[in-house]
Amino acid sequence: MNTIVSIPQTQATTAAIDERWQAAVSACAFIAPSWPLDNLIAVNPFWELRDRDQAEVNATVAALCGAHTMMNAAYYSGLQNPAVSDQHLSDAARQLGMADTPAVWRAQAAKQSSPLPSWKNICDLLDENRSAQQMAWHDEITHQISQFCARAFQSAELNATLKEGDLYRDWLEGVRSDLGIPILMDAPELAACFARLPTDRDQIINTVCAELTHDAHNAQHYAFALLLDINGWASWAAYLGWQQKLKGRHYDVVRDLLAIRMGWELALWWFAAETNAESFPQLRTAWRRQAENLDVLLKQHQSAQRELQLWQLAAEKAYQQQVCDNLSATSTHETAIDTPVMQAVFCIDVRSERIRRWLEQQHAKVQTIGFAGFFGLPLEFGHAQSNSFRPQLPGLLAPSLQASADQGHASIGQQRRSTRFNLAMHSPAAMFGMVESSGPMYAWKLFQDTFFPKASVIAKPMESIKLMRDGNLLNANARAELAEGILKGMGLTQVFADWVLLVGHGSSSANNAHRAALDCGACGGHSGAPNAATLAHILNDHCVRAALRGRGITIPSRTRFVPALHDTTTDALSVLDATVLPENIQQWLHNATTATRKERAKDFQLSTLDEAPLSKALRKRSQDWAQLRPEWGLANNAAIIVAPRARTRHCNLDGRTFLHDYDWRHDADISLLEQIMTAPVVVAHWINAQYNLSTCDNRIFGSGNKVLHNVVGGHIGVFEGNGGDLRIGLPMQSLHDGVRWMHTPLRLSVFVDCPDTYLQHVYDRQAVVRSLIDQQWIHVLRISESGKTQTFVPDGAKREPAQ
Repeated sequence: MNTIVSIPQTQATTAAIDERWQAAVSACAFIAPSWPLDNLIAVNPFWELRDRDQAEVNATVAALCGAHTMMNAAYYSGLQNPAVSDQHLSDAARQLGMADTPAVWRAQAAKQSSPLPSWKNICDLLDENRSAQQMAWHDEITHQISQFCARAFQSAELNATLKEGDLYRDWLEGVRSDLGIPILMDAPELAACFARLPTDRDQIINTVCAELTHDAHNAQHYAFALLLDINGWASWAAYLGWQQKLKGRHYDVVRDLLAIRMGWELALWWFAAETNAESFPQLRTAWRRQAENLDVLLKQHQSAQRELQLWQLAAEKAYQQQVCDNLSATSTHETAIDTPVMQAVFCIDVRSERIRRWLEQQHAKVQTIGFAGFFGLPLEFGHAQSNSFRPQLPGLLAPSLQASADQGHASIGQQRRSTRFNLAMHSPAAMFGMVESSGPMYAWKLFQDTFFPKASVIAKPMESIKLMRDGNLLNANARAELAEGILKGMGLTQVFADWVLLVGHGSSSANNAHRAALDCGACGGHSGAPNAATLAHILNDHCVRAALRGRGITIPSRTRFVPALHDTTTDALSVLDATVLPENIQQWLHNATTATRKERAKDFQLSTLDEAPLSKALRKRSQDWAQLRPEWGLANNAAIIVAPRARTRHCNLDGRTFLHDYDWRHDADISLLEQIMTAPVVVAHWINAQYNLSTCDNRIFGSGNKVLHNVVGGHIGVFEGNGGDLRIGLPMQSLHDGVRWMHTPLRLSVFVDCPDTYLQHVYDRQAVVRSLIDQQWIHVLRISESGKTQTFVPDGAKREPAQ
């Protein structure tokens, strides 16, 4: 076989190749994790690039894989709620340093722009001259790697034996023995090329860097482009590494995937040289020129995206103005309720905004509080007789507590076995065989599911809850210390109503592989019921209350904490223990539920239905195994407001806003604001970014059509059909109703009621917050005492005028 590149191995050359190898391997750290279906939480697909300017990241990804990270200008110019005004365009243009007038931008928005070319891997260059009757190299590579990964990762999860380097070696062994690939691709010489590949993952990366890359800059972008080509599986590998990192371990199997993808590239490079002697020089020239012009390609995409950045920023300013107008309309003299008749703590989830608003309208002294839905409990939850526990906390954190309940819940192990069986029934490898082997039993199940659907019961009482740390029961003092921090975080330390509801939330749907995405993201993609029940159990304990008195928090003996659950599909509110609420509170909950359902009905074309038919219709959606859109989840989320509820109590925020209670006057050391900005705000940003990118480019960052989904590995993810890359992100049916987009892609706006010095303190201390602000991933606006808002800009930078 021909020698393609001959590089004299001088000390300088070795150093240059090593630099390229380091650059290529560094690209593995660019991939964000994707959580499994049974613990599905949202994540920003660019999270690991947060320390880079968002506009630069958008342009880079567009150049490397043709991804769309913003909607087109015509979309933003056509928005109506709220509409983008000329003033918004002018303000955005000034901020971005763009000189044209709104009239020019509106005229340009109506024009169709030609798509720019993007980076081509070697397989793509070969496909340009491949017959349309032959299978494309790109398609075969994606299919082969994806099928291999589905088997390998499922087997590794079952056996827990996959070590770094194993995945690449197993792939190489398999591809060398697979006689079908050369036959399918009409490439008998390919087998010899696979036989020549190095057997070590670092060696194959090094070889590719030496033979195929121009310099370290090119090597890093080339490696990133290859990983984006199999972004779904790369994201799953990143998740495995993330989980090990939470345990203090290092695990990098993303590098194995890079080695596999590079193995295909190098084999095809050798194959082209061996079999296409006449055309190979043109391939080599095209490859070299593309590497040399990489910076030109990146700049072209950066320039082309400037108009989109303008329109997106203008749309964000229009929405911010709408929120600001809402906030300023609220009386600045509004104060906290001194003697509440009832208190209810809800998750900050945008779906809580509506029902909180309607519940408060039932009585002037009903107080609702917004707090992260895991209620500050870093726990994993399971059945007392089971060794199987599930995480009930944000993906950013590792659990440090274990909670278990003796009654009222099926064991987590039983739940998982049931879930895995149901998911397996829809897996590409097993669904037909399992259905066939189940015979009449499954036919009867299909009949029942179609004509007599069962209610999705997610509100089950939990009793005899035990809370442990490192295998030991938490004593009263330890539980009181935990409770103190949680109550201070809620701002619930001085005034307690007789009835305090702790309202977690969950979603009910049938035959829905992505159902966890509709549950509580703060609870690891699960119902918030265990957290609500556990906290109520702690706070109702007389020994804990006695210990809290010694810490300066006195809970009246008449106060009872009641765990409850908000079903976000039906908006039903259910109590999770044997408590019987007073009739007036029961009526308030019923009225709030009814009003919330009526407000949401327009999104399902059910506005004409009265109370009972509407309740029935929503319940049917939750039980219908053929329903593609049981609810809209967090679609159209756009902001988080960190402020006392008095700021927003009389605002209709249309279910688009996360609401976290915070009073800076009770946060002298600014520790509470730090916690909020580094946890709830980050989680809200993850949710916002996932919805945005799944909308802007569902092909790369979303999971496609739910109708075609097949579950992979029991819970790893889904294929769309029976092949292609592992799909991550949200399905189209969670974003689009068949006529219009239900989510408007706007970067998260963070409104904080506090002095400037508080935000500056957090900015100075927290690198994550600093990156999100400096690199334009989020907007942070400060609410002044008068109710006006102003964009927060760190010390030394020019500030925008107050709105």
